[in-house]
Amino acid sequence: MWMYTLLPKILNMSLTAGIVIIFVLLARIPLKRAPKIFSYVLWAVVLFRLICPVSFSSGFSLMGLLHTPASTDGTMDFVPTDIVHTEYPQVDLPVPTLNEIINESLPQGEEQLVADPLEWPMAAATALWLCGIAAMLVYSAVSLLLLRRKLVGAVRLQRAVGNSPVGNGVSNGGGNSANSAFSSSAGGRGGNGANSAVGSGAGGGGGNGAARALSHGNIYLADHISTPFVIGLIHPKIYLPSTLSEQEMSYVILHEQTHIRRLDHIVKMIAFFALALHWFNPLVWVAFLACVKDMEMSCDERVLKEMGDGIKADYSASLLSLAAGRRLINGSPLAFGEGNIKGRIKNVLDYKKPAFWIILAAVIAVAVICFCLTANPAGITMNGKEADLSDIEEMNIGAEMPRLLYGDENRLVIRGTFGVLVYDINDSLVTDRLSYEDVSPLGIQMLYAAVSQDGSKIFFGNEEPPGGGRSRYTYQYDIKTGTISEISQQPDNLYRPAVIMPSPGYNEQYDKYFDFHYLIGETIIDYGESFLYLRAKTDWSMKSLQFVICQYKDGASEIKSIFSIPAQGGKGTDEQSANEAYEGGQSPQQDTGQSPQSDTGNALSEPISPDLSPELNLGADMTELDYASDDIVIFHGYYGLFVYDLNSRKIVRSIDLKPIGCSATQGDDYCDVTVSADGNTVQLHPMSSKNMYVYSVPDNTLMETAYERMENRFADFIDTVDIVGLERMGVHSHSSVKFGFGGYGYLRASDWTLGTLTYVRDDKVYRLFDFDAPSSGDASP
Repeated sequence: MWMYTLLPKILNMSLTAGIVIIFVLLARIPLKRAPKIFSYVLWAVVLFRLICPVSFSSGFSLMGLLHTPASTDGTMDFVPTDIVHTEYPQVDLPVPTLNEIINESLPQGEEQLVADPLEWPMAAATALWLCGIAAMLVYSAVSLLLLRRKLVGAVRLQRAVGNSPVGNGVSNGGGNSANSAFSSSAGGRGGNGANSAVGSGAGGGGGNGAARALSHGNIYLADHISTPFVIGLIHPKIYLPSTLSEQEMSYVILHEQTHIRRLDHIVKMIAFFALALHWFNPLVWVAFLACVKDMEMSCDERVLKEMGDGIKADYSASLLSLAAGRRLINGSPLAFGEGNIKGRIKNVLDYKKPAFWIILAAVIAVAVICFCLTANPAGITMNGKEADLSDIEEMNIGAEMPRLLYGDENRLVIRGTFGVLVYDINDSLVTDRLSYEDVSPLGIQMLYAAVSQDGSKIFFGNEEPPGGGRSRYTYQYDIKTGTISEISQQPDNLYRPAVIMPSPGYNEQYDKYFDFHYLIGETIIDYGESFLYLRAKTDWSMKSLQFVICQYKDGASEIKSIFSIPAQGGKGTDEQSANEAYEGGQSPQQDTGQSPQSDTGNALSEPISPDLSPELNLGADMTELDYASDDIVIFHGYYGLFVYDLNSRKIVRSIDLKPIGCSATQGDDYCDVTVSADGNTVQLHPMSSKNMYVYSVPDNTLMETAYERMENRFADFIDTVDIVGLERMGVHSHSSVKFGFGGYGYLRASDWTLGTLTYVRDDKVYRLFDFDAPSSGDASP
C-alpha cells in the first residue's frame, strides 16, 4: 500500500539531497572569489536530488566519501521501501551511532511479520508529511492572492525615459545615448550604448548592447508595493513601485529581466515545490534560502557588469530602500529586495570584474563537483578480472567442506576457504571469484554469503548473529556487471539449498548415493530426477574438489572437477567421462595398496581386548558415544570399543580396534561405528575398505563381511553443545543421547585421561573404568 512505501522513498531522496547540500555549502567557500553564478549553478544538483529518486553510478562520486549505500537500480536506499512489511527491517543511515539506535529499536522476525507494528507509525508519519505539504502550498497560495490584491490599479509603463519611449516596444529608432535607459526599434537599429538597459526589435535589429532585454509590454507600475518583483509563470510580468526614479528603473528592470531570461521564476517555483516536499528536512530550508541568495547576487553582478562600477553606491542604496522587509519563502514572486540584503550590498560594493583564470578554474571546479554529486557511488568493479586460481594448488579445504550456495542447470555458486566463486557448468569454467583478499578492504574477515533466488546476486557480510539468527549482509556482488556495492536493505527470498549432512542415524540420500571414500558437502541442488553435490578426496586438498550430478533412479553419476591445476582462465576438466556411470552410486575405489578382502564372512570366536592404563590420553577427538539405553552404554575411541553395563557398573565387552584396522578417528582410514537400534549389533567400517566388521554384543563375536548399510540404526542423538554449552565442550563427547522422557546421557572426562572418563545420565555419574577393581571374565579393566 502506498501509505507504507511512499514516505520511505521521500526519506531516501531527502537524505541523499541532505548529503549533497552539505557538500555544496562546503564547495561555496572556495568559490567566494568567483562570480556568484557558479555558486548558483551548484544548487541545480540539490534540486535534482530532491525531485529525482534515481541517478547514474560512478567511481568518482563524492557520495562515496560517506557511508552512502548504492543499489543497482540507481537509488540510494538508506531506508528500505518495504520496511513496514520486511521480516528484519534495518536502516542504513550515514550516522553509524544513530543507525544502531534505530535498528535496535525496530521489531524483528516473527514479531514484525505477525503484528505489523510499523504500519500505524508509518501511516501516521505519511499523513503528517502530507499535511505539511498542504500547509506549505496553502501558505504560498494565500501569499500570492494577498499580493495580487495590492496590484489592483497597476498600469503598464507608458512614458519616455531619457531619449527613448518605453511601452510596447514600438519606436522608429533606438537611442544611441550612453545615458539612455531604454531603447527599442521597429525598423531601425537598437541602441549601442554601454548603459542601454533595455532593447528589443520588432522588425529590425535589436539593440546590440549586452543588456538587450525583453520589453513586450510586461512592465507595470503599481502604487501599493514597496519593492519590484517578477510574477507569473508562462508570461511573467515585472511590477515596479510607482515611486521609483528613472535611474533606479534602469538597473532594476535589467535585474528583473535577467531573472526572466535565465528562467529564475520557474526555477524558484520548482525549488519551492521541492521545499514543500521535504519540509521536514532543515537542510533543505537552508539550501532554499542560500539558493535564493546566490540567485539574487548573481543578478546583481550581471547588472554591475552591464552598467559599470559607477552605479555601485546608487544600486546599494536602492537595495536598502527597496528591501522586502522579510524573506518571501514561497514559489512566487521574485522580488528585487529579497534575500540577505546586507550580504548583497557587501557583495555589490566588493564586486570586481574577475580575472580570466578565476573564471576558468570556477568552470572546471563546478563541472567536476556537479558530476561527482549527481553520480551515485559505484561498486567495486570485478568484471574483466580473470578468476585467479593460482593459490588453489596449495590450499586445503579447511575446517569444513565447501558449501553449495546456489545451483541451476547452468551455474553454481560455492563458498569455501577460497572465498566465493561462480562456476559455469556448460563451459567448465570458474567465471567469478570473491577471495578474502578481494573483500578484506571492505572490512570483511569472516565471509558469510547467500545468493538471490534467480542466482544473479551474491549477498555477503562479515558476521553471523549468535544463536543461529539471520545473517547480516552488508554488500552485494552483481554477477552480470561484476560490481560490489553496499546494501541497506536485507535481502528476502534467498536461495536455500537442501541440507543433507547426516546426523547420527540413518539418512536415506547420504547412505544410498554417496561414496564414503570422499568428503561430502553438506548441501545438494535438487534437479527433480537428479541432484548435484560436492565432494573432495580425503587428503583435504582443495584441488580435488568435484561436483557430482547423481540420478535418483539408479545412482548413475556424472563427475567434473571444479579446478584443473594448472588452470587456464579457471577452466576445469572432467576427471572422468561425462557418460561414465557407476552402478548403485558407487565410484571406483581408491587404491589403498592393500589386497582386496574377502566378501565372505569369517567369524572370529572372541575379539581381542585392549591393554589400558588410567593415564592413557583420550586423544584430540575425545571419546565418541555410540549408543545408550537404560541398561547399557556403547562407546569407542582410538584405543578400543566398549560396552558398559549400567546395572553392574562395569565394562562387560571390549574390542581392541587396532588389529582390525579400525582405530583411526579421522583421515582416509577413519572408522565409522554404527549401532543397531536395539544395541545388539555394532558395525565397524574402515572407510578405505570395501569390507566391514560386524560385532554381536550378546555373543561377543566379530565377523568380517562386505559393507552394507545398516537399515535400523540407533539415531537418538543430539549435539552435546546444546546441553553443556560451547565453552565446556572440550571435555565432553560430541554427541549425546536424548531419552524419551526428556533426559540426556553423554560422556565426560576431567583431564583427558581414561581414568577420569565418566558417563553422565541426568543427575547420575558412572565411572567407566575402575582400575582398582579386579577384572572379571570377559570384562575389560
